[in-house]
Amino acid sequence: MSSMAINLQKGMRKYGIPCAKRMVEEARESGEERYFSEKDVLSIARDVVEGNWKRLMKESALTGQWIIFARHGGNNYYLCVANHTTGDQKIRDQIDAICVQEFPFLKRILSPPAGAKHDLGNE
Repeated sequence: MSSMAINLQKGMRKYGIPCAKRMVEEARESGEERYFSEKDVLSIARDVVEGNWKRLMKESALTGQWIIFARHGGNNYYLCVANHTTGDQKIRDQIDAICVQEFPFLKRILSPPAGAKHDLGNE
């Protein structure tokens, strides 16, 4: 959910609300005084959420989360989900503390953590 909120904020900052801008500009050009209708509000909301999402997607600019997994024996083992801002070492520490206990084969397939004094593959 936090990734969606971040992307919605990013879309608003980058694109604003093109649909509403168009409506205001059309009213200005016509010289009429207009108000947003219920139908307009639905279009505006759709543009803010769906429209900006699609614009970010088209530019490959969506921000999300890492899904960390390991392949072993032809299967994917999902180890954790982390934000893009989470440091690599923190992710690795979480995997070492929890996932290696759950999936002992990880000791053989993961590279030793940075600065490790022992080889996990030999344990």
